Formats: sequence, structure tokens, C-alpha cells
Amino acid sequence: MGANFLTFDEHQFSNVFPFYILVNKDGSVQSIGKSLQKLNKDVINSKFSDRFKILRPDTTLQDFESLKTLCGQLVTIGILNQHKNLLRGQFEYIENSNQLLFVGSPWFNSIEEVTESDLTLNDFSHHDPLIDLLHLLKNQEIVNDDLKHLLQTVNHQKNELRKKEDELIRLSQLASVNTNGVVFTDDKGNIIWVNEGFSKMIGYPEEEILGKTTIDFCRGPLTDDDLLQKIGSEIG
Repeated sequence: MGANFLTFDEHQFSNVFPFYILVNKDGSVQSIGKSLQKLNKDVINSKFSDRFKILRPDTTLQDFESLKTLCGQLVTIGILNQHKNLLRGQFEYIENSNQLLFVGSPWFNSIEEVTESDLTLNDFSHHDPLIDLLHLLKNQEIVNDDLKHLLQTVNHQKNELRKKEDELIRLSQLASVNTNGVVFTDDKGNIIWVNEGFSKMIGYPEEEILGKTTIDFCRGPLTDDDLLQKIGSEIG
């Protein structure tokens, strides 16, 4: 019952494990998964050692018997193609046919690497979580880039604000010791800072001066009202 339940053809097996490798006793490749064929073309009947390289565990022997000793452990295989793709999986010995079956999937660090290898979402089995993981990493990368850009902008603004504050402090310190009247206004002509000299000059305390304009305090009996109105309109 168990044998009948596990029996399915090569096409079905390739759908479930599209990156499998089946190796004969003589070390030749009997068959490979449909998606692996896109990464390593014309590999059937070639020597396994001519088209693949065992990277983990570290071993120099890649004949059938040496590969057989790797069963039951994680194996990393390098594909000898232009992209130098990696496969991660495990070998299993098939006693009935005296063959070795490698079942695994490729290892990519980004969606871009998948695209560069001419693979698509359909080349992976539905149960393979790699694509979902890569999409998650890509989204996280985008978020991190956005946060990095935002942080750089905030830091730049903070540095600019600090420079302006330092400049204002230096100007305030310089103006405070000046016996002459010194006034700082905003772009609308409203007074935002005065030194003690100006306050004494016009006879008003600082709290009554801030928010007003210099015209409010610089009017006298000889002042030309038309001229003041013209100055006020230019400031506004």
C-alpha cells in the first residue's frame, strides 16, 4: 500500500521538486528537475562532477560512493554555470535502482538574483518559501531605505536649525553688550528681539516692544506720516 501511494511519474516529481538531481552509479546525471534545466542546460548524461561542485560539507571527492556518504545531512551544491548558482538540500540513496537523488532548492539573496538567472515564480514549487522570503526582504529593504532617507533629512534639518540657533546666540551676545540700540525683526517687520540699549533709548521694557514694529516706536512730532506709511507698505 505504501509503495503504491508513493509512486508517481517523473513529470509529477519535477513539479514538486523542480530542482532535483538524479545520479547514476557511474556518476552520470540521469535526470534533473525542469527548473534546474534552465540553470544548467544539456546536463543529462554528463558527469555530476563536471556540472556541479559540492561546497558543503567541504570535500574534494565527488564520485558516486563519496556522494553517498553525504546522505542525511545538509548539502550545498554549486552549479558550474555563469551565474554560479547555489543549491541547498540533501541526498538520498535509492537502494532499488542504486541511484542517488538530490532534493533541494536554489539559494538567492534577492529577487534581482532570481531575475538575473532567468527564473520566475512559476519555476519554484508552491511549497518553497524562498520567494515569499525574498519579497519580504525586498519590502523591508524599501522601508529601510525610506527610513534612512527620512533620517538623513531630519538630521540635515536639525543641523541647519542648530547652525541658525548658534548664529542667533552669537548675534544676541554681541548685540547685548552694544550700547547702541539693536533690533531684530522678522520678514514682516515685527520685532522679535531687542537689546537693552534699544529698550533704554525708547523707554519701553522688552515685553512691550516684542511683536510691534520699529515704526510704532520711532514716530515723533517731526515725523512725516506719508513717509512712514510708504516704509510700512514696503516692509509688509
